[in-house]
This record gives sequence, C-alpha cells and structure tokens, in this order.
Amino acid sequence: MKLSASESRAVQLDGFKLKSPRSASEDHEHRLVMQWARMMSWGDGKLSDVMHHSPNGGKRSPREGAKFKEMGTQAGFPDFQIYVPRQGFHGLFVELKARKGVVSPLQKIVLARLAANGYQTTVCYGFDEAKRVISDYMGFYCGSLYSREHEKELKHEKHLGGGDE
Repeated sequence: MKLSASESRAVQLDGFKLKSPRSASEDHEHRLVMQWARMMSWGDGKLSDVMHHSPNGGKRSPREGAKFKEMGTQAGFPDFQIYVPRQGFHGLFVELKARKGVVSPLQKIVLARLAANGYQTTVCYGFDEAKRVISDYMGFYCGSLYSREHEKELKHEKHLGGGDE
C-alpha cells in the first residue's frame, strides 16, 4: 500500500521509511501497523500472516450493524490480534488508539476478559508504541528476525565452542 505524498513526516524504522502525517487518524495508525507487519519476516512468511485486524470501527447502516452483530462481531473487541503463543501467553491483543485517543469502558472490559484467559493485552497510542509492543512480544531483536530464543541458542553455541559469552 502506497501512502500519499501529503503524508509528510517520514518515520524511519528498521531501514524502512513510512510516511505519517503529524496528526494521524486512528485509521492511519492502523494502516501503518499493517504496512510494517507486511515488511517484517516471520517464520516462512511475514508477521502480517499471523496477524488479524478486527474491523469493528467505522460507520455502518443499522441494517449492516445488525447483520455484523448477528454474525458475532463484538463491540469493544481489540483492533489487532497476533495468534502466536509467546512468553507464556496464548497470543497478543492490541487496542490501537490515535495519540490522543480514549479507551472506552467496554474496551477495558473486553481487554480484561482476554487477559484473564491467558492473552497478553495492551493499549497502544500510535504506531511507534504498537511497533515496540509487538516487536517485544514477538522477540524481534533490533528490528531483525532474531528472536530471544534464537539469541539464547547463538550464545549457547558460542559457549559450547569455547567462545566468551
């Protein structure tokens, strides 16, 4: 996805440049997260392959809203889900807000329910914070694919080979 030239502020991340407006909307922050996730390697694919965005926001007609509710869409459900168990959690749920966004009482309840069931949950304000939280959860090391487990394996191999730790 290409972002327009009017989105003037360049954000440098892990060797990639994304464009971000000074007062980004929540939708724009969501797009930046997914654009970044599509660039990050994970397993035999990309981080975006193990990530889902829940399209709960936006305006819908009453008829369409009723249809979504009937199909199981839940108000207050977090924006992003990463369905990879890590660090003792079943997965990660991220509620992403614009930098001055407000978490609703229902969103707090849903996040608490997910946390009580073994998921890591968080509220992030803006793309930069979401990128940091997701990177920490996934074990990205300095923006590269080195996981914490991989780093431990490398240290262990170095130790076995007689090198200093």
